[in-house]
Amino acid sequence: MSALRRCAACALLLWAATSAHAAGPSQATILTPGGFASACASRHMVNFKAPVPGADLQAEFDDFAYSCESNTFSGVGSAATANATFTNFQSDGVAKAYAGMGVIKLSAQEDATNAFPAPAAAGGGWMDKVTVNLPGQAGKSAIWKFQLAVSGTGWVSDPLGGNGSAVRASITGFKNHAELSRSTTGWNAGSGTAGIGQTFSWVADAANRSFAIDELVTFAMPVTLGTQFDWGVYASVLARAPIGNGVSTHVFSSEIDFGHTISYAGSLGVTVNGVLYENETLTSVSAIDWLNATPVPEPGTWALMLVGVGGVCRVARRWQGDRH
Repeated sequence: MSALRRCAACALLLWAATSAHAAGPSQATILTPGGFASACASRHMVNFKAPVPGADLQAEFDDFAYSCESNTFSGVGSAATANATFTNFQSDGVAKAYAGMGVIKLSAQEDATNAFPAPAAAGGGWMDKVTVNLPGQAGKSAIWKFQLAVSGTGWVSDPLGGNGSAVRASITGFKNHAELSRSTTGWNAGSGTAGIGQTFSWVADAANRSFAIDELVTFAMPVTLGTQFDWGVYASVLARAPIGNGVSTHVFSSEIDFGHTISYAGSLGVTVNGVLYENETLTSVSAIDWLNATPVPEPGTWALMLVGVGGVCRVARRWQGDRH
């Protein structure tokens, strides 16, 4: 191989290495109890429909210009935030995320011409190790139902009509890092739509320009009473400009705001052989009493927090790129 060819090969390898994205957090990699918050904005995105709740948000953004931030949290009393802003002559995107045990707050906004399909997205959530108990029923199969309070708005401005501006919010329940199945009876998506599993979504697009919700949704999870499992709730939001023809100077706007709250709203009981029981107890590694609509740590946990043992343990990853 000539020196010129060797130089070109080395340059190509160096470009590939520096172009690769740093891995972001996902529900599959988070230490339990804990969670993460991620935010990204760009002029392009791999999965242009919507980021998957709980997935590595960074992986959804390809090697165009982008800005992303992720932070993780661990334990009770800690939380993670993330912010991303991307601006160039064609787009202006902002995304924000907050996540703690039992609460998620997400928002995204995008203003762009239809020269490029510009997106802004945010995601995050929490995970805990939980055991559902029922007196005299240990070892039996059951269905545990829990609720989330969901409040948010979304709207789009599409001056050409039907050109692809859209916003989407999605929430997913997980057991042992797998999405809850629709085949489990008892779930309720409220005014949202359910996907293949228990992923509930709300959308505004050219056909339906806006939405505003303030409601409860219900997830249904199969459990074995007395047996511990990993339980998680994750959400994502996306605001995108349309796929354009590359020449339009029309400005398209999209905004989604779930910054008020996506929060845990309490246990709805346990069903065994078709019979509903409401005297269940929930124990967790975090020591949070998940029976409550507002999760509260057990008294012993508060004592640890006061002396600093339950402090924040945050791992931050920040990355920025400007690749064309």
